[in-house]
Amino acid sequence: MRFLLGSRARALSALAAAVAIALAAAIGGGSVALAQATPTPTATAEQSTDPTPPLAAAERLERLFRLETKVLDREQTMLTRAGKLATRVQTLIDNQNARQRDTSKLAEALGLLEDAIKTAQADYESAKATVAGHPGFDAHGKVTDVAAAKDTVKLTAKYERQVYHTLRKAEWQMIATIWDFYDANQAP
Repeated sequence: MRFLLGSRARALSALAAAVAIALAAAIGGGSVALAQATPTPTATAEQSTDPTPPLAAAERLERLFRLETKVLDREQTMLTRAGKLATRVQTLIDNQNARQRDTSKLAEALGLLEDAIKTAQADYESAKATVAGHPGFDAHGKVTDVAAAKDTVKLTAKYERQVYHTLRKAEWQMIATIWDFYDANQAP
């Protein structure tokens, strides 16, 4: 987000960070004293032999798993929207062909969009299957095996990133092609 800010905003952001650090040092006696006052957890033999997963890791994985299921719902919406865009572009191509206009670039971009939709749909189905199988989680989304749950979340996130990037790139290329088509075919 920093790259979107202007130079004044970056300077103000840096100044605010410096003030926050100075204030924390003045109030808390410095970051060194604060770090020394914080107790460090130590592993005991009793904790290392306990078969239940650590509470913080399990809660985090459960939260991430719930998030991944919500992302799957949003990506289904993205796939639906991309399909509607492809339908609308096909209608545009048909209408412009009736007017004897060159729609070859639109048709090429539409083919790329349809290929991207197929690729994204396959990745979406893989992510959906991973969530449905939920290795490492029970039926209620609670962690049963930390390592398997971590792998499930990582794999699902990987597929979901692929879906997102594939669709977004294809949609933006399609929209840019439509704008180029309209610019080239404007009435003088």
